[in-house]
Amino acid sequence: MTNRPILYSFRRCPYAMRARLAIASAQVNCALREIILRNKPAHMLEISPKGTVPVLQLPNGTVIDESLDIALWALETNDPENLLSPEKGNKAQMLALINEMDSAFKPLLDTYKYRFHSEPDIARAARDDALPFLQHLNSLLDAQDFLFGGRISLADMCILPFVRQFAFVDKEWFWAQDFTHVLAWLDMFLTSDRFATIMPKFPLWAPGDEEMAFPPVDMAS
Repeated sequence: MTNRPILYSFRRCPYAMRARLAIASAQVNCALREIILRNKPAHMLEISPKGTVPVLQLPNGTVIDESLDIALWALETNDPENLLSPEKGNKAQMLALINEMDSAFKPLLDTYKYRFHSEPDIARAARDDALPFLQHLNSLLDAQDFLFGGRISLADMCILPFVRQFAFVDKEWFWAQDFTHVLAWLDMFLTSDRFATIMPKFPLWAPGDEEMAFPPVDMAS
């Protein structure tokens, strides 16, 4: 067991991206174990039998295996950007919006993404059913850069990875839509140093490998 938290992650998973964004903002020094989902390490399955990422094991042995819980733990440890205290609204309102995304938008995203080629009619129906949530985000972003004001918050960090995944199913269609504020918000994220910090191609971890620091030492502020 290391003297710093161990984070099991998969680079492209939006839930894992959510956790890495929060940990990078909090500048909590973790040992990153990048995996591929078809070859899950025995230790990860031992501490979190459900077998999904992210999984965070604290030095005292405590395991946190829900992405939002990891984000909250990191930011409650250190929150230099005040992500838990938005410029407008409050933490409860942010959590409500995140829950709406997780419970309503994410299942539609999964149907859209995974049936896009095999069952296009079902995929398009799911895509259309997801549009009201994106339009709601668009209305929140009217006249402000982020969901809860003029600076980034927990809500942005938790929702952006999933909007990114939705957008990349059919990029041409997505960027032709009329939710202009969402498009600008996503573009700002994709071109940010913040995004670059959490998305390098991390080497895959195997038992016995040297632990990789996250956030990367040369990228930490």
